[in-house]
Amino acid sequence: MEPKRAGFSERAGEVWGSLSDEEKKAIQKNYPFQADRNQLLKKLKSRGVSIRILAEISGISASHTERICIGRKSNGKKIASLKILEAKIQDVLSTLRRCFD
Repeated sequence: MEPKRAGFSERAGEVWGSLSDEEKKAIQKNYPFQADRNQLLKKLKSRGVSIRILAEISGISASHTERICIGRKSNGKKIASLKILEAKIQDVLSTLRRCFD
């Protein structure tokens, strides 16, 4: 259940070493109590541990780890909003280019 420390980057190994045995079990991707795992991920993130390191020690993808830490369940609506925003930004950039060309 525990990943091998030897496979971690130096910083991930430091974070892993600072965890209690219970936290090492709880942070794993396959831990049955997701709410507890997610709470631990959020706590470590608030203490300055990067998403990349949290993903490395938990076995959870970086994108999913980030969603857990910022409290988003899905990014479907965000993507649609970002596409609209991107189109508006492109319009503004086109206008600015015409003004300065």
